[in-house]
Amino acid sequence: MMTTFRKIIKWIGISLAGVVILAIVVHIVLNITFGAQLRHKIRELKAQGRPMTMLEITPLSVPEDKNAAMLYNKVFALMTSGEGGEPYIPNKNKGKNNKIVTAIEEVESFLDISKWTEEQREKIPKLINSQEMQEIYTLLKEASKRLRCNFNLEYEKGVNMSIHHIRMIRSAVSLLLVKVRLEAESGNVARAFDTLLISLRMTNHIREEPVLISQMLRIFCDRLIIESIKGILDKDNISQEKARSVIAELIKHTGSEPFKKGIARERIICGKEYQKILDGKYSMREFRTFFSGGDFPKLFYLLPTLPFRSLLKKDFTTFLTYISETEDLFGMPYYEGVIKGKEIELMLKKSPDYLLAKVITFAFTNIREETALHEADIQLCRVGLGLVVYKAENGIYPELLNELTPDILDEIPLDPFTGKSLAYRKVTSGFILYSLGPNLKDDEGIQRATRKTEKAYTDYDVVFKCKG
Repeated sequence: MMTTFRKIIKWIGISLAGVVILAIVVHIVLNITFGAQLRHKIRELKAQGRPMTMLEITPLSVPEDKNAAMLYNKVFALMTSGEGGEPYIPNKNKGKNNKIVTAIEEVESFLDISKWTEEQREKIPKLINSQEMQEIYTLLKEASKRLRCNFNLEYEKGVNMSIHHIRMIRSAVSLLLVKVRLEAESGNVARAFDTLLISLRMTNHIREEPVLISQMLRIFCDRLIIESIKGILDKDNISQEKARSVIAELIKHTGSEPFKKGIARERIICGKEYQKILDGKYSMREFRTFFSGGDFPKLFYLLPTLPFRSLLKKDFTTFLTYISETEDLFGMPYYEGVIKGKEIELMLKKSPDYLLAKVITFAFTNIREETALHEADIQLCRVGLGLVVYKAENGIYPELLNELTPDILDEIPLDPFTGKSLAYRKVTSGFILYSLGPNLKDDEGIQRATRKTEKAYTDYDVVFKCKG
């Protein structure tokens, strides 16, 4: 009996030893294989000329006397000083807007004063004309004249880099757009256009930042500004010169290069985080920032296992492959990129449990649509303003968009979604101009609905209308 028991124990021991040896062999083989694949992928990306270090994408320094950021920081300090405020300190403290700035930001609409409360209609003009706000507006005007802007962000900190300045830019744009509305309502449309130019130049000053959040804020602010432009086109005394200046400024807001740099930065940062995990320097608390739901338990069981780090090398290689393909989407027309984007998403879904690659890359594939929407908004606004200028000069709107060239526009931009002509027609009360939008179908100029339950929430066109 004892002999049988000893034999069982012996075979259990041999079996366990065999399992351990097999696991070690598998680990070594996977580690060598996946390690070689990872090194090959990194060499391949370098050979393609893709940035692989933060230094390669960090914006060039700008002398203080030529740097718009120096003036913006003064503006942000004024916006956060005084009653109710907490000081904004670059790269350190995000600050809190003071009572005056907060009151101006709280208006429900930059486009329709009728939506303001009676108290706001009485109070806001006084605040806008206050000495404190005039000092802010003067600095913003001076900053807009400077060609370069560098907030000297601490890029070397990676995911821990402070980007509090973008919140302040959003607030400053709000202050400018409230001023635009009041100027337009008072009949001073020329001054309203000057203020619009200041706001456009401000948003484009962060164009050089290789930070996706900064670029998404730029899209958001440009959209607000364009809506403000639409809101004053029905005024009778629009200056052709001012409208042409806005057309010229808007062309500087096009292009996908800022987003490609933003994707490159994410690749570099995530690469460092992968390496940190491979070096065993990541805590479970830090992992929770990446995972939720069913993914986190998987990671919890995988992390302590011997093969995990070798499998992570495969995950890392997969991530580098897909994020680089996502970066390439920004260098191709939307109608081509949308197909490639769907392929990337499908491949990620079909891939084995490359947990990090899936979580990170999925977040980037949808950005391409936002950039195309931004491009459409910008180009529609340029052409729309061109139509307004044409009517001011000729008394009627043109029959065809080509009549705007070469006097008003150098060329008529194509629909960024389809690569074909923008849709345009004159209507009794003005004109309607539109891009076919993400669904690549002509929805007869229907604008996007706000409710997800409505058909026009997904089937819509990107529209620019003028009633004048």
